[in-house]
This record gives sequence, structure tokens and C-alpha cells, in this order.
Amino acid sequence: MLKYKINKIEYSIYDKGYWSGNACIRIIFSGCNLECKSCESNNISNNEYTIIKILKEIEQYKCRYIILTGGEPLIQNIAFLVDELRRNNYYVILKTNGTQSVIGVTVNWIIISPKTKQLHRSFNHKAPNEIDYTITEHNPIYKYPFNCKRKYLIPMRNDKTLIRRCVNIIKEKNDWRLSLNIKDMIND
Repeated sequence: MLKYKINKIEYSIYDKGYWSGNACIRIIFSGCNLECKSCESNNISNNEYTIIKILKEIEQYKCRYIILTGGEPLIQNIAFLVDELRRNNYYVILKTNGTQSVIGVTVNWIIISPKTKQLHRSFNHKAPNEIDYTITEHNPIYKYPFNCKRKYLIPMRNDKTLIRRCVNIIKEKNDWRLSLNIKDMIND
């Protein structure tokens, strides 16, 4: 039986980008192929969930939006989970760092939150629906080989220096939008 390492499953308000402000069920996968200091899922969990256990846990919430995030969900074999969630009428949103293949994973919506310049070649054929780019004091903005209409700059922290940096980039490039992390504001 297939098991997934998951840090936690939570019912919350999504905090950034296109889905900001919407109620959602976040399935936060454990583990990642990168080692980002700012990651909310740096710890490795020993919580193992089967698809049946996941469905049982999420059925208590009156919400049809599922966000698969992490860590990096694509380092685990999530195709079967995604298929089962969609079979149960959930709208499945995948948030990925973009370094792993999306081939065979039939989600409704893909968010890339890139941490590196190199993305997996599968994104050359399947453009994401959204890019959420976390802005720190010095990180560069990379150009990617796909056209994405929803591009958000998100300051790592809601402080004036990072917000100002986002605003300056948006004024210069004119194809990004600002998205503040509302979770920091509402403490949910």
C-alpha cells in the first residue's frame, strides 16, 4: 500500500498569489530535494498517510480546494493521490519548486515557486498556471522558457524593505504583480 510522508494536513486560508484569501486544505508533504532556509517544511516528518487516511482526514472540512505543498510534493509518487482526490471531486492545486517532472500528474492548477534557475524540462511542454516568486534581500529574478500570465512577487517577510524591492521590480519589469503573505497578517 502506497504511503506518503506528510508533515501535516490543515484547513486554512491560502496565503499568497492567485488563490490568496481562499479557504483551502493544505497537505504539506515532508522532504524536499532543495535545502532552502525559508522553507516551512524543513523538518522531515515520520507521519505516514495512505490515500484512505488522507481522504478520511480531509472529509471533515467543507472545502473542495486542496493545495499539495511542502517540502516538495513531486519527490513522492503523488499521481495516484491526485487521481483519487479528483475522483472525489476535489480541485487539486500543486505548489512545486519546479525541479521535478509533472508528467503523469493531472492536477487542476500548477503553481511554481522557483528557487533555482533550472526547472525540470517537463515545464517546457506544460506551462504552470502561476509563478509565485519569493523575494529576499538579494535574489535575482530568472527568466523561464514558458509564458505564464499569473506572476507574483512575494516578499519573504512583510517588511517595508522587501515590499519596496518587489514594487521596484514590478515597476521595472511590468509583468509581475505584488502578493503579500496574508497568513503573516491574520496569524492563521
